[in-house]
Amino acid sequence: MKTGLTVALASLFCLIAQGRVPGEGTDEVLAILGKIRQRQDSYNPCRVRYRLTTKYTKFYYGALQKIEPADRKLWAELRETSAVHRCDFAQKGDKLLQKSFGGPDKAASRPGQEEEWVTAYDGKLTRTTGTGGKVLAISRKKPTMVNPLSSYNGEKMLLELQALLKTGKFKPTEVRIDRSADQVPGASVHLYLGFDKGTSHDVWLTAEDKGYCVVRLQNRMGGHLAHEFTDCQYDQVDGVYFPRQATWNNYYNFGGVHQLAMSKRCEADSITCRADQVPDSLFEVAVPAGAELIDRDMKNQRVTDPTEVEKYIQKAAEEAGRPPPPGWLKWLYFAGSVLFLLGFIAVVFLVVRSRRRKAALGGG
Repeated sequence: MKTGLTVALASLFCLIAQGRVPGEGTDEVLAILGKIRQRQDSYNPCRVRYRLTTKYTKFYYGALQKIEPADRKLWAELRETSAVHRCDFAQKGDKLLQKSFGGPDKAASRPGQEEEWVTAYDGKLTRTTGTGGKVLAISRKKPTMVNPLSSYNGEKMLLELQALLKTGKFKPTEVRIDRSADQVPGASVHLYLGFDKGTSHDVWLTAEDKGYCVVRLQNRMGGHLAHEFTDCQYDQVDGVYFPRQATWNNYYNFGGVHQLAMSKRCEADSITCRADQVPDSLFEVAVPAGAELIDRDMKNQRVTDPTEVEKYIQKAAEEAGRPPPPGWLKWLYFAGSVLFLLGFIAVVFLVVRSRRRKAALGGG
């Protein structure tokens, strides 16, 4: 306890001696992250067609199976795998689309087998179908999708950090901003944010006039590299910088072993942000002939009769499109229910008491 306190105080005095105090510079960091947020918001509408190459090392599977680092026999049985998918991502207002075609997917598919998945949200319903089109799943909830414009270059992580910093409850112990950074090609700004327990973010960005785009990002936890976003390159489309390629590396850190677990490389084939090139028909998923319907919101309720599937979907869409009742109306319904219940209990009580009185008079 004393040793930890001594180290913490020594670090604090060191920062003060260097003219810095914990949390100082956070406002400037938030201003930079705000610019990134504005650029990300401008990606709507957009459509990105891209290739995703994924490599899974034995450390990825070892973590999944929770194999102890000392168990050499089990580690020797693990094999590395890879997957290549061609993807299509689009967003327009609240509407979302994600398509994926390729394989194998992790260890679930046989080598060489290709799979196709489509998930689309049209503002009312989320529809998902896969290879063969034998099943169509629906949900009234808006899906969470992997956005290639923010997930593989690390900007999604930075925007999550922005939300935490805005609360004021999550403060870095050290902030450094270098606007003459030249260690990383293409970068003009270097941010360093240090937190407790060896957690830190090293971020290299392009200049402000180029959108403060992430060129490289290193996230450390417990002092060890946990996530790295690198080789990030951008194209200017209609005055806005879009990520053209990026690589996300995820690391295994356990039992003194620190190795690459997974690597995902995203390469865009085409990018558009013009509304007329992102038609509403993109977000529509036709019901495959003879497909079985599964309603995720109704405990996976199944509809197998082809003549009823379209009717069920239409009804679900109408229900999803109805605006929720205002708050005061909900309270009115609740109060009415409570009053009805109390009235029912009172009637039952009076009936029982009346019967008891009659029984007592009859017995007398």
